[in-house]
Amino acid sequence: AFEEARSVKREGILLGGSQIAASPTITTSTEKKNCECVSCEEDELCGGLWKAERFPPLIASAKKHRNLEQDLKTRRLHVVVSHCESDLEWLGCILEGFNIASLHIVSKCNKNVSVDPGLNAMIETYENVGRCDHTYAYYLSQVLDSKLTSFDDDDRSIVVFLKDKDYTEDVPFHQSLNFTKLLTLAASKNGFGCVRAIKEHDYAFSAYHEMEKLALFKIKDYKIGDSKYGRDPDETLSVFQYPDFNNLGSYLTGLMSGLTDDFQQEVVPVCYTGYFAASLGNIKKQKKEVWNRAAKFLSRADNIAEGHFMERLWAMLLSTPLESYQIKALKNCASTVSREPSWPGRLLKAVSEECDGEATAKKFREAISKVGQRYALSHEIDVESGSDWRQDWWEELPKEIQEALLVLGWDEDLWDTQPYQ
Repeated sequence: AFEEARSVKREGILLGGSQIAASPTITTSTEKKNCECVSCEEDELCGGLWKAERFPPLIASAKKHRNLEQDLKTRRLHVVVSHCESDLEWLGCILEGFNIASLHIVSKCNKNVSVDPGLNAMIETYENVGRCDHTYAYYLSQVLDSKLTSFDDDDRSIVVFLKDKDYTEDVPFHQSLNFTKLLTLAASKNGFGCVRAIKEHDYAFSAYHEMEKLALFKIKDYKIGDSKYGRDPDETLSVFQYPDFNNLGSYLTGLMSGLTDDFQQEVVPVCYTGYFAASLGNIKKQKKEVWNRAAKFLSRADNIAEGHFMERLWAMLLSTPLESYQIKALKNCASTVSREPSWPGRLLKAVSEECDGEATAKKFREAISKVGQRYALSHEIDVESGSDWRQDWWEELPKEIQEALLVLGWDEDLWDTQPYQ
């Protein structure tokens, strides 16, 4: 057992065209750990790992505070908000009752910031570059240190990262912003919590990805919001890509090169929404130069590929790395990995066999409606306009997908179900 505890396994992973060493997998206890399941309630060690929605608490914190709610109320919270144009009055509701050590709002779109004066927010205006990912990197690089005092503790202070849109209620593709749950995850051994995306699909999608495939993620353009914000699509496209970073792996190498050789794991979490929280201790585990470089890379323009790379790296950079037994359990649970270009390498599992036919059909109807809604959103289509976009969506699907949908029971009557009544 002692020899096992000292063992270190290194695996080379091709990342962004460069061969680098993987993070060491180290067993730190003589007691061998095993997961019974990763998507259940009964396994206290690993239950909830599949979606990264439950982790054991830090031992020191658990001993000091038996009551979780009381514990969270005593923690010092530093909150940063990336603001463009939305009203921020909803912030007062979710922050009420918590120990807000600081609230820093970075406003980038020359719009009025409407926020409860009682929150004593520091409002800073900044050039409109890099969207929320630049805001967060800039905050960690230049602002956070000035907010910390002798009362802050690495294990008990939490930094919360929020965009300006109100997600306190369910909307398409987002879970509601459960602030207590977010803080609970940041206060756990994982040291990181995320508001998950695409709630209706979560029964199949894990929060975790195979890093080797995720590193190959690339994006050619991103047009959502061009018409809303009056941007010229041709001008956006001309600056969107940056030749030095042709994929996520090359961007990560740019962030970490020369700082450490061990910044890679076999399986990593991804947070797709831009709403997350991390323990101060986990933030400090990364060298300050990482945040300096991220802020610099993301300041190139407003709508850029680097922002999409950074979005997929926050959870990896701020979470406690998985141990070998957790990686094994996740991979054993997965039936395959995603080849979808937006989330390559994402661990997937089949729908539970315990679902009866009616429940499965209901999930299918919900999923297909969301897929249609996602298509409409990405193509900036007004679903109420009466345009024949549904047929366009169907014709753009690969033939194999059409055949699979027909086998599963697809018919056009499904368009008459929610949300298309």
